[in-house]
Amino acid sequence: MRITYKYRLYPSREQRKAIHFTIERCRLLYNRLLDERIHAYSLDCMNMLPISARITRISCLVIS
Repeated sequence: MRITYKYRLYPSREQRKAIHFTIERCRLLYNRLLDERIHAYSLDCMNMLPISARITRISCLVIS
């Protein structure tokens, strides 16, 4: 038997802004990595950087 808990959050205005900012940055980073992967696949590029190295490199670009 699985038990599920549901929570309702009532963030303040500042917290909502911070949550929105974080989710937006994650979305941008994900889409950027996905685009890079699709592009590399279309070029049949098998010598790609490991995912952790790409995340570190790209997150610096997305955040700034």
